[in-house]
Amino acid sequence: MGLVLSRGFNFFKAVCCHSSNKLNTFSFRIDQCECFVLEEGLQEEADLHKHLRDCEKNPGHEQFISIKTFRLGHIPEPYRDNDMYQWIKSCAELTVRVDVQGTSPNRPKSYMMETNYGRIIYSYPFYNQRELKIKRYGSGALSLTKYIEGFEYDSITDSVLVQPKPICNTCPCETCQHSDNPSRTWWRIYVLTGAHVVFDDVEASNTTCRLFYDEPSSPLVTLGKMETGFFNIVRDECQLCYVTCAPIGDKLFQLIEKRFRLWLIVKNKFQKPKEETFNFIVSHPHGCSKQITFGHWIQKSVFVTEDSEATDDMDYTSFNYTTATCPGSSGARVYTIARGINLHCGAIKNGANFSGIGPYEK
Repeated sequence: MGLVLSRGFNFFKAVCCHSSNKLNTFSFRIDQCECFVLEEGLQEEADLHKHLRDCEKNPGHEQFISIKTFRLGHIPEPYRDNDMYQWIKSCAELTVRVDVQGTSPNRPKSYMMETNYGRIIYSYPFYNQRELKIKRYGSGALSLTKYIEGFEYDSITDSVLVQPKPICNTCPCETCQHSDNPSRTWWRIYVLTGAHVVFDDVEASNTTCRLFYDEPSSPLVTLGKMETGFFNIVRDECQLCYVTCAPIGDKLFQLIEKRFRLWLIVKNKFQKPKEETFNFIVSHPHGCSKQITFGHWIQKSVFVTEDSEATDDMDYTSFNYTTATCPGSSGARVYTIARGINLHCGAIKNGANFSGIGPYEK
């Protein structure tokens, strides 16, 4: 993914092919990330809500809609439609808070990215917090794979995927490894978030994800001691993994099936040949309960990276958008009408927010 150079920085190649603005979006990227960092000595939940009240970026959070108060009328026209409403709610159900307790010693001090405007050196977030147990919060989106006797089942069609003989035919979770009767059905849960939120396996092992945090009184449901499936510093993506045979796997499986069915309906209704700029974000601002915000993208930049070549049908893009975010929104999925997968990264000085690089259907 990158070549380590001397003097404390890494070099990564990501060429900005074209943009509606001469200034490359990513020249702002790293210094403006939107994790929420909880200072040492503070009491977690009480101080999270204090920071929410004292927010300077979005005083009063007037653009943020809680899951419990979200209604059809909140959706902007012409997208105000019951199927759209149900799809947004299903996306919210699968949004999680990412809690990271500590920072990896492997974080780079800075790295250099090559663009068609020249090479730019970025400082990388939390380098100065390496090996400190300072807690930070981001957001992420869930997906899932189901296994039965070692064979992978697609979480959408519930059909077996073509594959070789399984490595194991019982659940590999820690409980089953020490059981005389291990489960033959299990799930691998994935959380997609930003690489600047969770950098590597060191940080993943100190990360938990809180599910279904819809209001302050929501029951505590967490996934703990995650592993990394992959991470990509250029695209600012990290996939966390968690294996379980607990009933929560089946619940998430059903929620993902529902989200996919609604996505197909919304795509058929609203996706047009002309690009739609409408988007929304579900995140955990200030580490508090999840909120929905609506807006539209105002700039799209197309990139070519070493492992993300564009095709006739797909570009790799980063967006600037008006959709409101706060510290704690880092890593949240930026939802468009069925075209791309981008994760929120940070804010820039002109007031816009921006995403990492992700695939985007032409």
